[in-house]
Amino acid sequence: MQGKKKIFTIVFFAFAGAHILTFTHGDSTRIMEWAKLFLDSLFSGNIRNYAEVLLDKDIPSNYSIFIHIINSIWVLPVYGIDTFIDGDIPLYVYSMWHRVLSVLLTFITMGYIEKIGIHFGVSREKMEVATFFYGISTPLIVGTYAMGQIDAYPTLFMVMGLYYLLEEKTTESILSFSVILFLKPFAFMYIAPMLLLYFADKWKKAIPYGVLVGIVWIVKKLVTKIFIGYGDMVYVEEVEWDHLSFFFTSEINVLPLFVLTVGVVLCICFVKGMKGKVKEWDYIYYPYVVFLAFVAFNFWNPQWFLYGMPFITIILCKMCNEAEAMAFGAGINGAYLLFNYCAFNGMVESNMIAGGLIAKTSGIKWKSASLLGLIANKMPTISGYITSISLGILVACMIYVCYATRKETLEAEVVDASLFENKKKAFLVLFVMISIFMIIYSYFELFRWN
Repeated sequence: MQGKKKIFTIVFFAFAGAHILTFTHGDSTRIMEWAKLFLDSLFSGNIRNYAEVLLDKDIPSNYSIFIHIINSIWVLPVYGIDTFIDGDIPLYVYSMWHRVLSVLLTFITMGYIEKIGIHFGVSREKMEVATFFYGISTPLIVGTYAMGQIDAYPTLFMVMGLYYLLEEKTTESILSFSVILFLKPFAFMYIAPMLLLYFADKWKKAIPYGVLVGIVWIVKKLVTKIFIGYGDMVYVEEVEWDHLSFFFTSEINVLPLFVLTVGVVLCICFVKGMKGKVKEWDYIYYPYVVFLAFVAFNFWNPQWFLYGMPFITIILCKMCNEAEAMAFGAGINGAYLLFNYCAFNGMVESNMIAGGLIAKTSGIKWKSASLLGLIANKMPTISGYITSISLGILVACMIYVCYATRKETLEAEVVDASLFENKKKAFLVLFVMISIFMIIYSYFELFRWN
């Protein structure tokens, strides 16, 4: 291991570990409560009634049963110790150990992102820096290290499948994608463009792989329905969200724009595949367009942003110079964090610190008293404007990243990827785009509150 990469690795694990020690979110402790109940049901011979156990305790889950199995296996050492000492280990300790798994999977994902970047001609040194920043990005901080969500699991297999697809290792790619069926099929909206690009002109080759995926799906259903008696969705509670962004208001429903965008992307991928005009970069570009449409035209939770970060990392490395990569990378990370402060007040707030190990063991009484937290709680109109502005910055930066991919020179050769030789021009473009989106979003926010 090279000296610089070794330093990056140490800093990454120290950074992730610090967040695991500091933060604990309610979602993470709930996931661990499910894991404990799963193991209780298993060892008591009551596993067939696991779903009913969750409902009886009023803690329903919408995770696949395989997520519960993975989490339960991982926390089995903690559960064993907890049983031995008669149940004295608090849930936040379970949560800390659970998030270690997500950190390890994230580290493996970083390795595959680096390989994909190298495949496209980016230098190993540049990809090492890029994957390090991926590992410490705000979507990873909020969604994985702090909240303890499980989206790092399917993200790994999505990136693995993409890498093997680019390397023409079709069987390994399809197997990687198939694993996602057991975890979170949600990720398939990013995989669908890849599969259409690859298989549209070789449908005979696709048949055995389709059979393989079908077998995986049947196995999942058999295990789920027959042996466990646990539906994919145990119980879905209807919640009326009070969204602060205009995208999520009942007055302005832009979800059809997302469906339309995805439909257009899939049609383009199919036509390009049928005509044999697929470039390798298409496997990065079109899934990213789907992700951009999802963020711009849909409701999304903080952890779902993780699926797009591998594409953003690769695009910034391949297509942008250092000034652009730093400007738009910082814009995406900063706007994402600001947006989540206001739109999802509490997820990146000090009440997460109150649940962490440091606060629990030090006796410090943390209170949710940050400025943004107070604004979100006491002044929802102002918070709505902040949410719209930050979302405008986020989408503007993401659109520019999409625009950066116009240099489709991609046969994996090294290219001069500078879009703007003048660094001032790059920042000027960023400023203009942000200003335009701030005006648009603020107008719709005004429409919402008046």
